Amino acid sequence: MFISSKKEEAFGEIKDNDLKRAGYFAIILKLLSRENVVKQTTKSFILRILLLPLAKKQASDFILRQ
Repeated sequence: MFISSKKEEAFGEIKDNDLKRAGYFAIILKLLSRENVVKQTTKSFILRILLLPLAKKQASDFILRQ
């Protein structure tokens, strides 16, 4: 997978776990968007669970770079 240097600077090093998480995120988001029964609160709850570890890592990387 080709990553430009500008993207790499902005997001840091992308690892296999991050790519797996992004894949799971995309699949779950696709399934949730099909289900009209699922409420918005459930969607946001699931998205927070998926994205929280990645957001914490990126925030700590950003703070360390400053």
